[in-house]
Amino acid sequence: MDPKIRLGAIYALALGTNFGAYTFSFSASLAGLLWRDILKQKGFEVSQKRFAVSNLPVIGLAICVAGAVLIAEVYVVPH
Repeated sequence: MDPKIRLGAIYALALGTNFGAYTFSFSASLAGLLWRDILKQKGFEVSQKRFAVSNLPVIGLAICVAGAVLIAEVYVVPH
C-alpha cells in the first residue's frame, strides 16, 4: 500500500471518529444526551431539528478545515 494512502486513511479515521460525537444528533454522544437532559430539567426544550440546523454551519466549517489539514499533512508535509 502506498504510504500516503495509509497515512491518509489513519488520519481520516481519527477525524471521522471525533466528528461522530459532534454531529446532527443528540444521540451521537453521551455528552449530547446529558446536555439535552440538563436543558430539559431547566425548562428548555431543544428539538432534534433545531439542534441539527444550529450545528450545520459549525460542522461544515470544521470538516472543511480538518479536510484541508488532512490533505496538507498527506501531500505537503514530507514524511
